[in-house]
Amino acid sequence: MKTGFRKAVMVLLMLMICLITSVGSLQANAASYDFKAGDIVTFGSYEQDDNKENGKEPIEWIVLSNDDSQLFLLSKYALTEKVIDDGKDFDGTWAGSDLRKWLNSDFIDEAFAEAEEYVIAQTELSDTGTTDKVFLLSYDETSKMENIFYTDMDRRCSPTTYAEEQGVWVGSAYTPGPSYKTREGRYACYWWLRSVNKEEFYLVTEDGGYVTSECWGDEIYTDHVDDDGEAFYADGFGVRPAIKVILGKKSEHLIVPTGKNEAASIKTGDSVEDKITDISKAKKGDIITFGSYEQDNNTENGKEPIKWIVLSRTDTELFVLSKYGLDIHTYNDEEVDVTWKDCSLRKWLNSEFYDAAFSSSEKGQIKKTKLKNSKNPKYKTKGGKSTKDKVFVLSLEEATNKSYGFKSSPTKKDPLRRCGVTKYAMEKNARIVEEETKEGVIVALSWLRTPGGSAKEATYTLGNGEIRRDGWSVIRPVYAVRPAIVIKLK
Repeated sequence: MKTGFRKAVMVLLMLMICLITSVGSLQANAASYDFKAGDIVTFGSYEQDDNKENGKEPIEWIVLSNDDSQLFLLSKYALTEKVIDDGKDFDGTWAGSDLRKWLNSDFIDEAFAEAEEYVIAQTELSDTGTTDKVFLLSYDETSKMENIFYTDMDRRCSPTTYAEEQGVWVGSAYTPGPSYKTREGRYACYWWLRSVNKEEFYLVTEDGGYVTSECWGDEIYTDHVDDDGEAFYADGFGVRPAIKVILGKKSEHLIVPTGKNEAASIKTGDSVEDKITDISKAKKGDIITFGSYEQDNNTENGKEPIKWIVLSRTDTELFVLSKYGLDIHTYNDEEVDVTWKDCSLRKWLNSEFYDAAFSSSEKGQIKKTKLKNSKNPKYKTKGGKSTKDKVFVLSLEEATNKSYGFKSSPTKKDPLRRCGVTKYAMEKNARIVEEETKEGVIVALSWLRTPGGSAKEATYTLGNGEIRRDGWSVIRPVYAVRPAIVIKLK
């Protein structure tokens, strides 16, 4: 009886150990695939430095999305030059193109080992009616994937040295006319998309816009002209393959994170050395610190002090605006008619943000301020009732108040209205743009509390500091929040 009992206990213990080991293994695998949009990974290899003696180089891919079962990847660089088709018996579709056939035969064989090819998914492309392992992005994917392609600049792509030697046309400093570069500072090229418009395929241009071309690769007029004023034409277009990789045990050691992402070269607020003034001595234009909030996107080292710009001072209070966009939030969670009084952003600022950013003693120093919520001066959209808030975002009226240091015209560029963003806000997919602050901090679009052209829209600041009075949908999830508060001095 005792022997049987001991055996039963031993079996039970073994089962528990196996279960714990399995769960641990699953957790380890899950952690291995904790990739997010914008991360860079390597997978496969291809000739890139145009030196075949040293072998092929690992292909860098941008993670477009991760649904926990597949990684959607786009090559970071244009890997070679190709035409869509040579024009012989071509039906003008992606399905019948030579480039599609090449990607799914010669390229896939050359770029991936057998084990790597095994984990590349067969992807159904509903817009083309094809099922491909390797494909090009569509027009919609490059125009609507805002967590990757924040601006035209983020669609810019540079070719590898090999691709350039294969004939990819690249504008440069030596070419008269605009010189378009990627965020890394490399000269950009044209690259193919799979979408067709009136029997012509779309391309992304060197400036990140779009153009269509004859499908067999006719020259395209560029923004460049030669010394005689004659037009320059681009006639070699890059290929940026896209794939979906199946996440699982077989792909665990094939996908290698590089430790950097697309925003790695972007300077953020933590690199800016400001002269900090004591609150008791601060005057208009000074920088103070008050409260703290996650900003460097490293939660292990705690929250960072919040920097504020003093907009005005009286004997009893300071009116301050956060120097940076600290977080991302919709103006309202639903696309309905709404005013500042009832919007989700106001509730979040005065609850979750307020509690996270300020200690008990700091909360005691923040004044509950009566806010006038005026109608939109151009579109006459009603701003709603006045409110009393501890934390808020500026109104259009406040953001054009000269006494605070702003330009009085909403259509003028204004350095003070430019909203630099923290690393934390960028990681939450802030809608960043090409402009930078005077210290070189990347800028994002940011909410104002005044309604836009309708009650379903809210105004916001552009990268250059202008104000969009027509606004954008209140459910836009990528605009930065730049809080304002009034601090009591006595």
